[in-house]
Amino acid sequence: LASEAGIPVPESSPEAARAEMRAKTLYGALDEACRFFEAELQGARGAQARQYLEKRGIRPEMARQFCLGYAPDARDALKRHLLGKGFSEAQALEAGLLVSPDQGSAYDRFRDRLIFAICDATGRVIAFGGRILRTPPPASGRQPPKYLNSPET
Repeated sequence: LASEAGIPVPESSPEAARAEMRAKTLYGALDEACRFFEAELQGARGAQARQYLEKRGIRPEMARQFCLGYAPDARDALKRHLLGKGFSEAQALEAGLLVSPDQGSAYDRFRDRLIFAICDATGRVIAFGGRILRTPPPASGRQPPKYLNSPET
C-alpha cells in the first residue's frame, strides 16, 4: 500500500524499537499516575479538593470527564504507588513525576495539589498541572508556586 501511494516506509531499527518501548513505558507511568490522582480525589484525602471544585462550580462528572485528581500531602505517596505497580524510580523521574534532590531519595513532584491531566491529541496523558490548595507558611522564606507543571518529557 505504501509503495502504491508513493509513501516511504521507515526502516525498523533497534534504536527506533527502544525509543518506542521507552515512550510506552513513560505513557504507562503517566497513565497510572493519572488513575492514582483521580482515585485520591474521590478518597478521604481528597475532601478539601472536592470542596474547592464544588465551590468553583465543577461537578463530579466534569471532574471525571477532564481527569481531575488530587495529589495528597505526602512526600512519597505517588512514588510508593508507582513502585508497587512495577514502575522503577528512574521511570517515574524520567516521566517528571518525581523530583530528585542532590542528596537523599526522590520524592513526589506534586503534593497537596488539585491535579489537571494534560493530554495529547490522541487522549494520552503526557503531563500534569497542579494548583496548590492552601498556602502553608514558608519554612524557607519562599512561598510555593500557586501552579506547578510537569517538566517537558
